[in-house]
Amino acid sequence: MGKTEFLKLLSTYIPRFERVIVLEDSPEFHFSKINPESDCTEWKVGPHFDYEKALKAALRQRPDWNILAEARGRETQYLMENFSSGLKVLTSTHLDEEINLIPRLENMIGDPMAASRIKNEIYLRGLVVFVINRNIDDYGQGVGRQLWQICFYSLEGDVLTRTLIMDQGKIINRELPPNVLKKF
Repeated sequence: MGKTEFLKLLSTYIPRFERVIVLEDSPEFHFSKINPESDCTEWKVGPHFDYEKALKAALRQRPDWNILAEARGRETQYLMENFSSGLKVLTSTHLDEEINLIPRLENMIGDPMAASRIKNEIYLRGLVVFVINRNIDDYGQGVGRQLWQICFYSLEGDVLTRTLIMDQGKIINRELPPNVLKKF
């Protein structure tokens, strides 16, 4: 299961009464087909309606969720601004290890001030990171994917914490951070 397929799986857990806006440049998510009774609109972005415009317009629709099929560049800043306003967000990006998430976001955003604010929001609001690893078998015959890492980012008191739950495909910790448990 790859990044998009994993997001599709996660999207099935969104309560159907919560409003969802899906943004993508090449329609492959098909949220409405996966979740036919959901309150959803799917927007195609392009040269005249780019991610920045779409994400700003999405806020006016008062969604509960924004799903961006893949965060690749500057649109990440606008997606994270949606996140900081209280929206729930699902997205994917290329990442080798969860520890590289913050530097990757900073690189995609390209604005040190915005990146710093967003880093604080990630911990304040709580973020879950799933890393899927792509493996080629020993004989070069096939590609396999597996859930490789799960990490929770949270603010515990005044301390920014990363809690790694799964690493290298194995559960290493069964205790969720208190602020994450509180949200559940």
